[in-house]
Amino acid sequence: MEPQRPWPRWFALTTMVSSSLLLLVGIVNAVLNTANISSWLLVVLVMPITLRRAVWSLRNQDER
Repeated sequence: MEPQRPWPRWFALTTMVSSSLLLLVGIVNAVLNTANISSWLLVVLVMPITLRRAVWSLRNQDER
């Protein structure tokens, strides 16, 4: 298996901003809408993964 290459800087920044905002929206929705778990659970579970990958890509830009 090949080592992963970092995303381009513009894509990593866009992904970091959008995943941070969606994670915030998911957490606020979890607090306000506890009865309907399907409206926020997927967002809260998936967004930290993309946020972690975006931060990793920004830290490893010199390997690109």
